[in-house]
Order: sequence, then structure tokens, then C-alpha cells
Amino acid sequence: AGGHISGDAVHDAQGLDNIEAIGALRLYEAWVSRDYDNRKGWKLGMIDLNVNFDTQETGSLFINSSNGIGSELGHSGLNGPSIFPTTALGVTAYLRPRPSLTLRAGLLDGTAGSPDNPKAFAIRLSSHDGVLAIAQAEQRFENGVRIEGGLWAYSARFDALHRFDANGTPLREQRGRGAYATVEAPLKKEHDDEERGLSGWVRVGWADPVVERITGYVGGGLVYTGLLRSRKADQVGVAISHAIVDDPVTPDPLIAHRSSETALEFTYRYNANDWLALQPDAQFIVHPSGDRTAGTAFVVGLRASITLTRGLLRAVKDVTP
Repeated sequence: AGGHISGDAVHDAQGLDNIEAIGALRLYEAWVSRDYDNRKGWKLGMIDLNVNFDTQETGSLFINSSNGIGSELGHSGLNGPSIFPTTALGVTAYLRPRPSLTLRAGLLDGTAGSPDNPKAFAIRLSSHDGVLAIAQAEQRFENGVRIEGGLWAYSARFDALHRFDANGTPLREQRGRGAYATVEAPLKKEHDDEERGLSGWVRVGWADPVVERITGYVGGGLVYTGLLRSRKADQVGVAISHAIVDDPVTPDPLIAHRSSETALEFTYRYNANDWLALQPDAQFIVHPSGDRTAGTAFVVGLRASITLTRGLLRAVKDVTP
């Protein structure tokens, strides 16, 4: 798990560190699947929804969470959907009518883990929690363009943010739902090496403002692979993530005070070898959590990624007495 820079220091809504989590030991994924000639298939078990739904392939380079899954979906429901760091039981399936078109659908437990005890491993199956239903269509073109769009909805009821009964108790509304769309494409290829070049993407998302605090999102960015001819595997990128949120400072609880949080990220991934990558990163978070009095936070860091490869084993062997 990562540290707690979002929760303890910056207090941003989107999550500037996509591995920030409470330290705990629990089962993350465990599933069985069946594939039928790469034309259709299914998966059943503890599933990370973001592996197949709302994926931003070009954006996976970045560290801000919104560049992996849109913030309006990633922060939906009672405890978020079935994604890192807490997954839930579910079943997903796909159908590929033709090689370029993939249709996906899934039903997952409406509450991932235990909101009251985040460190606990919990499987909650009840009518109170309901289910999360999601459907997505993905089209790929021969020129490398990829278009993806999806719809999602919870069957459970949630407390409305700005609707109350006569006693001041939030009304329970069956309104947890949203939609998203992503377009990404190669923008420039080097003639001497197609692995090198510029790619970009744009994503938009919407969630019901009655029960969801993050109600809208637009983001995107650019990634250049092999900017330096001598460093063909290195990547450099810039991304922007703009989320519409309910202002946490609300003078009148009956009125929604919408504001926004914008994250601008610059990053470089240096692939030292086949097992070690170093990634310096800088982010500007404008009005964290939509708080207009918070100003702008500037965060810099360095992420090191180690992959278990034969190269790593040889390196360990070489330094072992």
C-alpha cells in the first residue's frame, strides 16, 4: 500500500496516489474464468472491475487515480466499486461479435469490503447493499483508435446529499448511477520505429448529483514513448483531471454548492532494465476537494517499480556472497 498523502496532507478528492491505501492483509482477487475461442467468456469471483471496465490504457502511466478509473465511478457507492484496494464478489462476461468490437457486462456486490472496518476482509451479500450493474462497449479501429463507453447503476438506496425529511434525516434515494466515455489514439509514430511515438486520450464521466459527491469528470493527456532515441522504452507524459464535486464547506445543507478540483500531472518513467523502473512525478492540485479556500497543492515524488524477472534473480545472485 502507499502512504497517506491524500488523506493526511493534501485532502484531495480524486486521490493523487493510486496505490494509497490502509495497511492490511486480505484477499484481493480470486476468480475462475472460461474463454470460448476469444469470442466470448465469463469470470466469477473476487474481481477488480477496473481490469476490464473503464480502462484508460494510455493513462495507465500516471500516478493520479483518475487516470486509471474516472473519479465519478471510482468514488461511487457506499465504499467505492470493486477496485483496488478493496474488491467484491461478482460475475462479468464479454461478447465479441467481431474482432474490433467487445461488449462487456457485470454484476457485483454493491458494497466492497466493510465501510466500518476498512482493514477487514469482508464479503457482504444482502438486499441492503444491493448490486452494482455495469455495461460497456469498446470499439477498436485499424489505425489504433479506441473508443469505449459504459453505463453503471447501483440497486441500493443511498443518503441524498441535499434532501431531508421533516426531522432533518437525509432521504434515501435509489439514484446511484452514471456514464462514461473514453477516446484514445496514437497521434504520431516514428517512421523508423513504430514503438516510439505520441499517444493521447480524453475521458468524460457523469454521476447522479442527488447521491454522489463527485458528479462530473473530464480529463485526458499525452504520452510520448521513446522521446530519446537512446531510451526507446522510457515514457514521458502530461495529464489533466478535472472533477466536479460538492463543496465541502456548505453554508446551507439544502443547497448543492458545486465546485471543482483540477489535478495537473507531469511524469517520466525511466526503465532502467527489465526489472527496475524509476518514475519521478509532479502534480499540481488546484482547490483540493473543491475547497476554494485551499489554494493549490504542489506534490513531488519518486516511485520505484520492481518486477520479478530472470534479470532480477541474476542480479540478486551476483551480489549474494
